[in-house]
Amino acid sequence: AGWPLTSPSPPADEPCRVSLTVFREALEFNVEASVPAGRTWHEVLEEKAECNQHLLSDRHEVGTVTSILNEVREAGRQEAAHQSDLLGGGGSKPTGALAMESEQIQEAEAEAEAEDEEEQEQQQEQQQQVQQQREAEEEPEEAARLPFARDDEAIRAWRLDVLKSEAGAPKATPPPMPPFYKCAEFIVHRSIVSKAPALAFPAYLLVSHNYFHPSWRKSHRRIKNVIMTLEVQQQLASDATWGQTGANAAMSWVRRAVGAAGAGGAVTITAAQEAHLRAVFSLYDVRGTGYLSKEELADALRSIDVDVPPELAPGPGASLAALGGPAPAGTPSSYDFGAFRQLAAEQLQAVAAGAPGRYFVVLSLAEAEALRGALHVAQHSYHGLGLGGTRLGLHAHGSLLDATPGFDRGGDYQTRVATQCARFVDCEAEYDERDAIALLRALRASPANARKTWFVDVRACR
Repeated sequence: AGWPLTSPSPPADEPCRVSLTVFREALEFNVEASVPAGRTWHEVLEEKAECNQHLLSDRHEVGTVTSILNEVREAGRQEAAHQSDLLGGGGSKPTGALAMESEQIQEAEAEAEAEDEEEQEQQQEQQQQVQQQREAEEEPEEAARLPFARDDEAIRAWRLDVLKSEAGAPKATPPPMPPFYKCAEFIVHRSIVSKAPALAFPAYLLVSHNYFHPSWRKSHRRIKNVIMTLEVQQQLASDATWGQTGANAAMSWVRRAVGAAGAGGAVTITAAQEAHLRAVFSLYDVRGTGYLSKEELADALRSIDVDVPPELAPGPGASLAALGGPAPAGTPSSYDFGAFRQLAAEQLQAVAAGAPGRYFVVLSLAEAEALRGALHVAQHSYHGLGLGGTRLGLHAHGSLLDATPGFDRGGDYQTRVATQCARFVDCEAEYDERDAIALLRALRASPANARKTWFVDVRACR
């Protein structure tokens, strides 16, 4: 092919370096001014062979390269002929056929572009819908557009001595009623012809007039958030156990409950509930004697989520291993199923009715501020608040914030019920399982539809 049979040889000390240079690709920073023209594979090989001809050392190698180039050239010719046959039987296509084929290609490309555009539009619409849905979920719910009234909103002052216990009040003149009313009477205005339903909240949950006055039921009113609650523990004139410790008072109460086990109580237990209680009793009767020890009884009461009196809890040094020991029947430290049944029923009834002289009040922030100031002042006064046997505790979102000396936290379950009821008044919507059970127990006398209507009406005034 016009190549020289011999080529200048590289220096003897650089044969490997020259050979390796073939595999190196130099970096080029030149940019073509136009689109490079396409080349066949044969043309590329010829260029490579010409550039590296100095590596051919004899006629045999030159012949081998020439043979390879001829075979590649012939294969390229055959491929071109085959493509020509496919296009028109070895000749060029007529002008009309080429125009029709061009139109078909353009139509196919247009359809593909239209499909791509339609798919992009669908994706954009889906993204917009998802974005709108997220914005709707994140956007705070707008308050109901109601004709809310703002008159008669002045703070109503009241004296702390209205909380004085019955035991410390003069017999001839009963203490004045505090500005509270039952939460079971707390309703909002709906319309002139439609009256809002009330819910059967526990009797020990009260509402202050400054939080929501009863006269405001005649018009639409904005409702404050429930943040502060006041727990009041009054000493009753008939309460002979107030001066005792909490454990001794609870012991007296438990003795009365257990003593009435055989006579039946005021609480009615259905057959299904009694079967459930028997299953719980059998679960904790590990010895199978039909009696529970004091510790076992406390665990059984906790399992049905009721308050456990302090004297039932294991004392310091008590061993849980002792629960499996023998328990002689009839001893004061053992309880049969009748005692367990009666004690559970009395505990639930006490929670529903509330401990005597103990109640919770939903306050306004102004009242809570004044009460906390009074509590701090009382700490430096010899007579305290002068409320006799009444003890006060101020709660913020269910947590005890401040209290008078000697304040007793009382039963955990009753506090939980009061806290969850206050959250329901505040239109809270998220509860864990135990809190939801406590709330449903407290409102079990109110149908689900009534609870829903009350909740929606109150929330509309938030």
